[in-house]
Amino acid sequence: MNITDIISNMIISHFQAKEILVAMQAKKGGMRVSLDLGLTTTPLLLTKNDVTFPDGQKLTVKQLQRTLRHENKCYFVVDNDLEAINIYSETTDWMRTLYPTKTAPTTLVSGFLMHRIKNTDPLTDTKGKVAALGKIQHGIILDTSFGIGYTAMELAKVGKVISVDIDPAALELSKINPWSSPLFSNKNIEVRVGDIEEVVDTFSEGQFSHILHDPPTFKLAGELYSLAFYDKLYRILKSGGVLFHYIGDPNSELGFGVTKGVVERLKKAGFRNIERKENAFGVICVK
Repeated sequence: MNITDIISNMIISHFQAKEILVAMQAKKGGMRVSLDLGLTTTPLLLTKNDVTFPDGQKLTVKQLQRTLRHENKCYFVVDNDLEAINIYSETTDWMRTLYPTKTAPTTLVSGFLMHRIKNTDPLTDTKGKVAALGKIQHGIILDTSFGIGYTAMELAKVGKVISVDIDPAALELSKINPWSSPLFSNKNIEVRVGDIEEVVDTFSEGQFSHILHDPPTFKLAGELYSLAFYDKLYRILKSGGVLFHYIGDPNSELGFGVTKGVVERLKKAGFRNIERKENAFGVICVK
């Protein structure tokens, strides 16, 4: 079954499955649980053998227990079964998975998590990146990697945002994710699908007051850490404009090496006042 063909507004993960199983063991006849990954709760009917959902679908104990063995996935409730939410992209050859947390889900892209979740959560991680840009009072903001849309939504609170992603599957997954749904009605957000290396050439010189560059890991998209790409970002940033570049844990062996190279190339591109923002796992600089 093609995941994008599924029409269902009921999504659970191992977090909700555990709640249901505990209630079933306690012989409760009913309970309220979230079917949108924590945003709201819905009443369910329980027996010792199965749970009945609002549309009449049922899941057994065995089916619910399956989620406990795959804690990195979210699932549609469909056809009295659980369908893992994975989208394969022919554009990038990456598999994208909706990855549950105790709050908003993140995505697992070709085996790499797209947000920090250790001692934090995806929304807090996103807010830290946006806060690193400093106070934004006016202008247009470029979000170079749409991902699941959290950055665009956070930036849209303070200005107009153009958000770009190479992968149509990223938009498909964000349309499935309940936490991303507000972005599609937000007039401050314009989403473009395309390779940011090429899309950036369509922007005018000095078009953006701020740029938040949060590329996939260096192993997946090394070209977005290159001097040639930084030259392009420099061109479209207005004089005095601010760039925040997310890199990864600066204290890890990989992060330390990548950060050093990034700083050197940003300097060559002409950026100044380059400052490491260790709490946000990146660097900030000014044109």
